[in-house]
Amino acid sequence: MTSYVATLFAKGDEAMIKKIGEEATEAVMAAMDGDKLRLTAEIADLWFHCLVVLVRNGLRPEDVFAELERREGVSGLQEKARPPLTRRYSLRRESESHGQLHILQDRARRDPVEEGLRG
Repeated sequence: MTSYVATLFAKGDEAMIKKIGEEATEAVMAAMDGDKLRLTAEIADLWFHCLVVLVRNGLRPEDVFAELERREGVSGLQEKARPPLTRRYSLRRESESHGQLHILQDRARRDPVEEGLRG
C-alpha cells in the first residue's frame, strides 16, 4: 500500500501546490464560519501540505523559523517595500555532506533601510 505522501510526490509539484491552495481555502471558510474544531483540522491539513512542499524543495521547518526570526521587529510594510535583491539574508547550502540550509548574513546585499533603523 502506498502512503499519502508518496502519492502526492508521484502526482508532482503542481498537485502538491494546488493542495496548499485547497487547504488554505478550507481554513478560511472554517474561520469565517467560526468553527474552531474545523478550523483546527483545516490548519493542520494546511501545515501538513506546506511541510510536504518544503521537503520537496529541499527545505525544512527550521528554514521558515529562521525567516520568521529575521523578520522580528521589522514591520510588514517595510518588509514588502524592500526589493528582494536588497534583503540582508540569503539561503545557501553549508556543505553537500551535511545537506543543511542555514541563514547567513549576506554583507554584499546589506539593506540600507534596515541599517538606518538600527544606526
